[in-house]
Amino acid sequence: MTSIKDDKQHVIETMQRDQLLSNEMAKNSDAALDTLVRELQSFAESNAVGGSQSKMLQPLLLRKQPNRAQANQIKRLIAEIKLNGSPDDDYIKQIANTAGTNYKISNEAYVSSLIGAVMASKLQKDNAAQAKYMNEDTEAEVNYITDEKGDLSGKPKATVSKEMPDYVTTTDKKGNTLLSNNHFAAVSAVSMMSTAVNSKIRQGITLDEFAKFLNGANIKAATVSKHDAAAHTGKKTPIQYDLSGGLQRYDADLIRNYRTTSAIMHSQFKGNLADKYGFKKATIINELGACAYCTTHIGYVYDVADAIQMVPQHNSCRCEVKLIGDGIDTSDLDLDIDSNDD
Repeated sequence: MTSIKDDKQHVIETMQRDQLLSNEMAKNSDAALDTLVRELQSFAESNAVGGSQSKMLQPLLLRKQPNRAQANQIKRLIAEIKLNGSPDDDYIKQIANTAGTNYKISNEAYVSSLIGAVMASKLQKDNAAQAKYMNEDTEAEVNYITDEKGDLSGKPKATVSKEMPDYVTTTDKKGNTLLSNNHFAAVSAVSMMSTAVNSKIRQGITLDEFAKFLNGANIKAATVSKHDAAAHTGKKTPIQYDLSGGLQRYDADLIRNYRTTSAIMHSQFKGNLADKYGFKKATIINELGACAYCTTHIGYVYDVADAIQMVPQHNSCRCEVKLIGDGIDTSDLDLDIDSNDD
């Protein structure tokens, strides 16, 4: 059964998958940023006024209604979103339908709708990436709890795997699923980016300066570090108030949502196994370089119910509950069995 070395390797591989997911979402953000820059630049060029050397976007532009070309632009972006029958379809449709309706109000609403249509497409790609890595994650978790023969106390892997929760229905402490939290993050990103763009136009800006604003920064992969301030306090770190800043905030929110949901599933999985197969005790395996919230649990044994309430200790936590009992080798663990029994 798993040894200390296996525990460490399991955590390392889990965090490596997290980083691969983050990198994939960053690539999706690069593509989304390219689309946003191209589409917003087209909007700006068709609505700028003045001489060839001093064309400007005037504040009054935001109050005007979109023209036919802009309407077609929104419809084209929405038409490019292909629903595929996945669990996130309803969330994608909500964003796309809002974009397809609200753009008619004014150019200010049009900017928000354009960004919304692009973000609906990005959200769909990111959700698909998360689904792929979540499947790998849950398979690795089942392998972690079973031995090389695929047995847990004589139970075959196929039977054990049935106790793993479904990520689509798993909820956090607020009752939100991964997909609903991702939707909230996308809506927030649309609001932030559209406010940033409209604020520039509202001030009056030359076409050249607007182009510099659109092309002003690059996408970086979201961190998967537990040292992210939002992991513990909910306070989000300051970011650049532009398109790339909004995309990076969104990516950070999504990787945090994914890691937290996965950790909840891992703990629920151990709880289900304990209920079904009679495990009474558990310890907690920390992620590498664990934070002060998590290192306090090192070396203790808990009732299973208590252990699964502790992990995740915070958003983005990657610690693990490890069951103790028949069929699970703890010979390499230096544990005080009575230390937390009272």
